[in-house]
This record gives sequence, C-alpha cells and structure tokens, in this order.
Amino acid sequence: MSIFRKGKNKEANPEKMKQSSKKAKTRILVRYNVGYDNHLFIRGNGAGLSWDHGVMLKNIGPDEWVWETSAPFRDCEFKVLINDQQFENGENHHISDGGAVQYTPNF
Repeated sequence: MSIFRKGKNKEANPEKMKQSSKKAKTRILVRYNVGYDNHLFIRGNGAGLSWDHGVMLKNIGPDEWVWETSAPFRDCEFKVLINDQQFENGENHHISDGGAVQYTPNF
C-alpha cells in the first residue's frame, strides 16, 4: 500500500517520518561539587522555568548535574542555585530551544 502526500506520487518512508518528528532535547549540564546532602536547582524564564521557585537538577555524577526539556520554547534565561536558595554569581545564562550548555557556576 502506498501513502501519498498532497499531490505527490511518492511512497512515504515511515522510518524517515519517525526520525524527523523526533525533537532534540534542550540540555544544560552543570559541573559543580555542591557537597554532600545539597542539590542544585534552576530558575529562569522560558522553557517552563520560573524565577519564583526552582526545579531540581538531576545528579548524574559526583559533580555533574543536568536539566533537560523537550518542550518547545524560543529563548530561555536562567541561573542555578544551591538548595534553591543561593543564586550563582554573575550574569544570567541564555539557551535556545534544542541547544546545549555545559559550564561551571561561580558561587
């Protein structure tokens, strides 16, 4: 059976269609040893973040923390915090939809 697209007489490739519909995740990797029993959080605007309360990053190693989203957005401005209380020093960071950032914050 052939699948037709708007006036084109070509068979669709289901595997190719599946791959093109997959969206790249936006990923922020933070390298910081926050110490035992402490956690890193992210706050911001865009990408479902808020400046009012943070989202805990996932700890994936002794000094590696990650936040990911596949939700679409245009631009996101963010900072990380220790235990959702102490903001990192310096300017806010920016990331675009589908982008990746890796850095070490300064507290």
